[in-house]
Amino acid sequence: MALMIRSVLLLLVEVEVLAGVAVDVHGQGIIVITTEHDNCSLEKKTMNRRWLYILVPILILAEVLLSGCKSLSDCPHVEEHRGISFDISPDGKKIVFTAKGTGCRDLYLLDLETSQVVRVAETDMLEADPRFCPDGQHIVYSARPKAKNPKSAWHLFMCTIDGKDIKQLTHDLGVADRKPVPLPPDGNRFVFWRSHRLRRGHMGGVVWDDTKKYLLSGGTVKLFPWYVLSFSPDGTRVVAVGEAIADPNWQGTESRSLAIAPFDPKKAEVASHSILMIPIGALYQPESWSPDGQKVAFISDRNKRFEYEIWLLDIQTGKVEQLTHLGTYTECARFHPAGDRILFLAMPKNKEGFLFELYEVDIRTKQTRRVADYTLFDDPLNWKQP
Repeated sequence: MALMIRSVLLLLVEVEVLAGVAVDVHGQGIIVITTEHDNCSLEKKTMNRRWLYILVPILILAEVLLSGCKSLSDCPHVEEHRGISFDISPDGKKIVFTAKGTGCRDLYLLDLETSQVVRVAETDMLEADPRFCPDGQHIVYSARPKAKNPKSAWHLFMCTIDGKDIKQLTHDLGVADRKPVPLPPDGNRFVFWRSHRLRRGHMGGVVWDDTKKYLLSGGTVKLFPWYVLSFSPDGTRVVAVGEAIADPNWQGTESRSLAIAPFDPKKAEVASHSILMIPIGALYQPESWSPDGQKVAFISDRNKRFEYEIWLLDIQTGKVEQLTHLGTYTECARFHPAGDRILFLAMPKNKEGFLFELYEVDIRTKQTRRVADYTLFDDPLNWKQP
């Protein structure tokens, strides 16, 4: 039932996008962004928006009740698996991930060979967005020190993999610093998203917006091109948001595109020209380069609307191919350092609520395998390999 409700919510999203209002049902709440569409009448927009404001809160409340929660206040955005993410160590032996803990979310390590889980550090903070540094001994992540206060600031932190040496990297008040990524090849600098404004959401609660991308280098923070999405392993190229172009292979009228552009890691500057421009449909989460720098994995509903699958772009040939066919929602695609597979999160079809399981897909055979079920994120220290 809850899965059906989520499908109806996504259908409403589709209607509202056509009506000039985009709705993001993922993250800390529902964010409504008004846009202009000349081909939509004012009467059509008003009607769709009115129905959205009536139906969405009802459907969200229904999903909350069906998920076993007594009230909306019992289900903050950190409940279930919203905001869960992971990264793979440079040697490919471990993953760092966020899961239920003391501060709503803690950092954990999963040994991929032994299936043993250990907690990195038990803190009162809400941890998120962990990424390994190139040395494999440090983790950079974002955290909200006041874990249960959605209005408080987020900062960037770094710690050793044993959790004994925690260092705060950013200290600005009144902002939310999220999703840090070490800048190749040395990883001593970090690119991250900073949101400057906290406002009330259109459907209640609070949300961070006015978001820009920044570079943290030597304790100094400066603006960075917002359109850059990820870096090649050697730090000489970036994947960036390209122009909207026609794509006969996608169901929509326009396709977003991936642009591969040269990057100067010393100056932290992106070239004005692109090496390659590829249409990829409704782009979502371009996550990971292959270790040899020849392929880029991204997540898109290019084949079927609202079914976000793992896709692979070959930079040499420009070929784009679909790797997974799970027919569900996926997130956080990460190339394994061996280059033969991609690990990712996927929602199970047979479970109610917003849950994730850990999967991997073989690049050559396109076979998927479940690495860990959803209980890894619910009770990580007591999780057992099924």
